[in-house]
Amino acid sequence: MDEDVTALRTDLSGLGDIWGHGLLGATLGDLDTSLKRRLFERCAELAEEYRGSSGKVGKMSDVHHAAESEIIRQI
Repeated sequence: MDEDVTALRTDLSGLGDIWGHGLLGATLGDLDTSLKRRLFERCAELAEEYRGSSGKVGKMSDVHHAAESEIIRQI
């Protein structure tokens, strides 16, 4: 996920100044910059949540496997 965000950031940065230098361009450019910054912040937050969740899923899998092994042993 981090690699995808990096690729997206690179692609969007590669577009350069797409809004121009006039009043409208400056206004939209500022808004665009703010939106991109928030997008990347949220992507980083989601990546962190994903990392935390994957660790929990791994632990649950270990518990399930141990319980399953115990049931098989008892049978």
